[in-house]
Amino acid sequence: MSDPMQPKPVPPKPQPFPRPAPQPVPDQQPPAPPGPNPNPQPII
Repeated sequence: MSDPMQPKPVPPKPQPFPRPAPQPVPDQQPPAPPGPNPNPQPII
């Protein structure tokens, strides 16, 4: 016996842009040695 007032289950809509897989967290890198950095990278 189905309740006529119950809304029909809506199938999940396909996402146009699937979420990217979570990237693994890198281990803590050792501190860089003092000195000029030839390839400076922005700290995130």
